[in-house]
Amino acid sequence: MARLEGGRLHPQARAFPLAEVLDPLAAEFRAIALDRGTRLDVVGTRAWVRSDPQLLRCVLQNFLSNTMRYAGHGRVLLGCTGPASSCVSR
Repeated sequence: MARLEGGRLHPQARAFPLAEVLDPLAAEFRAIALDRGTRLDVVGTRAWVRSDPQLLRCVLQNFLSNTMRYAGHGRVLLGCTGPASSCVSR
């Protein structure tokens, strides 16, 4: 994020299926959740977004890392909802 804010990183936005970012993250974080005793539920999506997939992945990866850190033995839900297909995690 510092590189983005400092102007050294330029987003490369394109349209892509959100599953292109969510599915690999889900696979990565399922293993982490299993190790920590946290339940990770992922709701699949067919939504498309216009964004920089690498930046979006970094943001979501950071968000999920923080969520896992504080979830304990609880539950984490990753999915998209609403007409704008905004990502949510609880």
